[in-house]
This record gives sequence, C-alpha cells and structure tokens, in this order.
Amino acid sequence: MTSLHLVFAQDIRHIPVGVYNSDLTDDQISLSNLILDSINPQNMRISHYPSLDSAVQSVTNGDNYLVFEFRNNFSDSFETRVTDMFDASNDVIKQSLIYLYADLSHPQMYAMMVRYIFNGFNIFTEKLGQIVNNTNIYDQMSAIRVIEVFNGDLSKPLATFMFVGPQLMIFVEFSLGLIVSAFVMISDKSSHIMNRVFAAGVTEYEYMGAHILINVIINLVQVISAMIVVFIVFFVQHSGSYWEIFLFLFMENMAGTFIGLLLAVIFGDPFSVMVCVMGILFPLLYISGIFWPLEAIPHMFRFINYINPVTFPMQSIRNIMARGWTYQHPDCGII
Repeated sequence: MTSLHLVFAQDIRHIPVGVYNSDLTDDQISLSNLILDSINPQNMRISHYPSLDSAVQSVTNGDNYLVFEFRNNFSDSFETRVTDMFDASNDVIKQSLIYLYADLSHPQMYAMMVRYIFNGFNIFTEKLGQIVNNTNIYDQMSAIRVIEVFNGDLSKPLATFMFVGPQLMIFVEFSLGLIVSAFVMISDKSSHIMNRVFAAGVTEYEYMGAHILINVIINLVQVISAMIVVFIVFFVQHSGSYWEIFLFLFMENMAGTFIGLLLAVIFGDPFSVMVCVMGILFPLLYISGIFWPLEAIPHMFRFINYINPVTFPMQSIRNIMARGWTYQHPDCGII
C-alpha cells in the first residue's frame, strides 16, 4: 500500500518537452510565449530548438516526450480566429493552431502532458482576457462546460489512489490470505507435524479449526495494518464507511485463506502449492478489473471474470470508497 500511494497518487513532474517557435512579433505581445509561460514549469521542463527538425529529432532520440510547434504569424492568426472565427480563412486557422509531436511509448505520460497543456491553456485564456478586458475568451472558444463532477477530482483523473487503490487492497488481502494459509499448512505436512498431531489424538476438526483460528488472527492484523497505512498514515480521502471497508477486506482475506487451505490439502509438496498459487493469482491480477474496466471485455468472456473470487469485491469496495455506496445499493451495471 505504501508503494502504491507513493507511485499512483503523485503527479509526474518536470516532463521534458521541446519547443520550436517561429512566431515572430515585434510590436505586440507574443501569444505563443504567453502560452508557454502559462504552463507550470514544475510540470514541464521546456527546451527551445532553432529548427523544427532538431525539435522533432529530440523526441525520436528520447530527449523529450513532446514538442510544440508555433508557426509563422501564430499571434496574429490566433487573434483573427478569436475575433472573427466564422470568416477566418483556412490558412489563418492552420497558423493559429499549436502543432504537437508526441512520443506515445508511455501513454500515462502523454495523458498527464495533455492535462498540463489544458491547464496551461486555461491560464493563458485568463491572462489574455485580462489584457484585452474580455473574461469570456475561453467560453467563446469552447462549447462544453463541466458544471459538476461526482466521485472524483477532474484536475487529477489518473493521479489518485482511487485509480487502482481499492482494487489492489482487495487483491493484496486475498493474496496474503491465500499464500499464508497455504504455506503454513503445507509446511506442517512436509515436516510431518500433521502426522504427529493426529497421532496424539487431535481430530481433523480440531486441527483445521486451529489453523482457521490462527489465520483469522493473522488476517485481522493484516487488514487493520493496511487500513492504518492507507487512511491514517497517508490520509487517503474516501466517501464510504470504515466498517464496510474493513468487512470487505477481512472477508476477502478469509476467502483467500480457505482457498489456500484447500490447496494445501490437495497438494503434497510446497513446490506444487507455489505453482498453483501463482497460477491463480497472476490471471486474477489481469482479468479482475484492476487496471482496465470490465466493460471492455467481450460479453462472451465476462463469465470468467464473474466466477473468480475478487471481481465483485473489487467493484464493491470501489463503489464504497469512491461513491460512498453502502450494502443497500447493489451495483447491477457490471453484470
């Protein structure tokens, strides 16, 4: 949970980008420079290049993830496009555009850069509005306005714990319960402790009950520790009930515990149990909706997702933490 919060809950800073600016102005404000000044330097590290070829080459060489190109007369063309958008010629429109050359080898990096560009453009329109005494420039250029955002932060759609945090909490608890219970019992079998216990007169029910009791204590410690780290140490904001979050995590941990005990009973050596555990966990990591929505899966294959033990708990705990839903609000949309 600590690694998840430190990685997924942070913005990407100082992204290297290049600029080729041929927008030359002598007697007026350069709108291209005003746009570049509106981009937070903590988010993007801007380098200027003398030619378009050298700027684009910096992307192909891996020096930059993005290049801005401002063409000749960008400032004049942008002003004409704003003040007389319906009568602007095609050449004026082309010269008023900002051309981007992007490296898509890191999609998350590109998504973050697009967010920074839009934020910078909003700041640019505010600055331009103050210069020309018109505060409605952005509204004049855009036909869409977001009135209200539910269950999230529009300024940080990806850099948030809610992106994968609730799902991974379920997966980690399930994995820990599975691994701990399986290897504790298989170690008893491989070291012949189980045979000596049965020879001493302990029944199967007593032996299994002892294992379950030990795992319940371990699971309680694991779940409470995870919640302390997430909600107290890192102070992750959520909209749900702590009791329901604890209940889901504990039940999923116990589900992994019982599956681990079953594997330890079926297989006779630690290697076989390890292979089986890996064969269970790795597919679940990819088909349970942790990193990609279940709605993207073809309908004919979705039954595979719904019969595994973590898919529905993942969707439920996400609804609890992100939407503030309770057990009285079933999610019928994922079926």
